[in-house]
Amino acid sequence: VLVQDGISRAEGVLMLVLMAVGLTLLFVGGGDDPSLVGEVEELASDEDATVLGEALRTVVGLTGTVAGAWLLVWGATELAERYGVNDGFVGVTLVALGTSLPELVTAIVAARQGQTGLIVGNLLGSNLFNSFAVGAVVGLLGDGGLVDPSLTGLDLWFMLAICLIAAAFMYTRRAIERYEGGAMLGLFGGFLIATWWDEARESAAAVIEFAAGQLG
Repeated sequence: VLVQDGISRAEGVLMLVLMAVGLTLLFVGGGDDPSLVGEVEELASDEDATVLGEALRTVVGLTGTVAGAWLLVWGATELAERYGVNDGFVGVTLVALGTSLPELVTAIVAARQGQTGLIVGNLLGSNLFNSFAVGAVVGLLGDGGLVDPSLTGLDLWFMLAICLIAAAFMYTRRAIERYEGGAMLGLFGGFLIATWWDEARESAAAVIEFAAGQLG
């Protein structure tokens, strides 16, 4: 809703407020979870685990994933600019894939360890932060404008559809089955194809318009 005419400064402030409200509700609601208390007690009883050691391992892991994602985004952006595609297309494809690598790595490791709650929490938490915190930065520190019409059209509708479908999958049986995961991957593949087609169509239209202007 907020990105339709670009993200203004007032909308950036609103996103920060919504972010604070969301985090508050998460902390308040999660404090009474008995499984969380059990996990904390289990970690505290592990003689090999120390606060300093776990903090150091967390920092090293985050540094590695962020550095790897940054290198991927940098290389992909350079290639995209060399071939003349617009920023919106780069953002929803190459940059989005690169910045999602930490979440993907976390999900794979958590899945192998059977930590289902960590996977879903990682997914929902990263989307919450990306939507509100990053969106607020766009409104408060950036120009807030959107020159790519696909960002408020095709890309936005795909995002809403994926959010609703994922929510329905998680709500029906409190789990995402393998075929449901395949369906979401298929939908993501369809999104990439549709986005590429839209970009190719816009590029062709721009070339035709330029050629017509030269001939005129």
